[in-house]
Parts: sequence; C-alpha cells; structure tokens
Amino acid sequence: MELRSSPATGKVRCWFLRASGSALAVTGFLKLVLVTQKLRLLDYGDPVFAVVTIRTALVAAAVLELGVAVVLFSRRWERAGPAILAWLCAVFSAYRIGLLIVGYHGPCWCLGGPFKWVGLSAGATDRVALGILAFMSLGSVSVLTSGLIQRMLARPAEPA
Repeated sequence: MELRSSPATGKVRCWFLRASGSALAVTGFLKLVLVTQKLRLLDYGDPVFAVVTIRTALVAAAVLELGVAVVLFSRRWERAGPAILAWLCAVFSAYRIGLLIVGYHGPCWCLGGPFKWVGLSAGATDRVALGILAFMSLGSVSVLTSGLIQRMLARPAEPA
C-alpha cells in the first residue's frame, strides 16, 4: 500500500516553510540593520557568550537566519529544510535558556530592535520573539513527525 500526503498537507507544509523562511529573512535583515547602528550597548559582552560582543553575536545569528531562510526557499533543500529549521530553533532555544541561567534581564535583540522603533515595550517584543520561535519549533517538529509517520506507514509489512 502506497501512502502519499494529501495535496492539502503538502500545501500546509510548503506554506509553513515559506512563512518560517520569511520570518527568518526579516529578522536576519533587521539584525544586520541593528548592528550598523552606533549603539554602545552592542559593544558589551554577550550575556551568554561573554568572549564576543552583542554585535558579533547578532551578526552570527543574522547569518544563520539568512542561511536557513535561503534553505527554506530552495527546492534543492526541500526535504532537509524542516530538520535544519528544527536545529536552528533548538540553538535559539538553548540560547534563551542560557539567558535564564545567567540571570540576564535586559532587552532581547532577537528581532533586531524594530519594535522599539515603533514604541513596543521590551516585554511585548520578547513575547513576539518567543511566539515566532514557538511557531517555528512546533511547526518544524510537526512536519518532521508527519513525514516520519508517513514513511513508517508506507513501509511494506514484513512477513511473519
């Protein structure tokens, strides 16, 4: 028995990957805009990786985000996209946990600072960033799990 995903499932998967890629492209770009600003705070040590500045950490995060965005928009990497996105979400989640461990209570630069430009509070910006991370994390795990289940069900039964 051959089991294929429905066209609707494929469209949802495609929509999710494109939405996640768009979010990563926007946040990556906004981080690059932020690091060009003359903010002295960006030259302080990163709270989790004290050997680098916040500016350097933001550039590294932006490069990762833009690279994964390219992967998510590329047909060549279509199968690997959800796993790469799940990996990036795990890295960002580990960083957020690191901030909690070190007791950091300052602003999150996850979104590159645009909400500050429009007057949104640091707490609200943090919730938006966590919401995007949760969306991408849960979505990538769901896509990976769905694919795994489909492959397991499509496998021919072994004779007893």
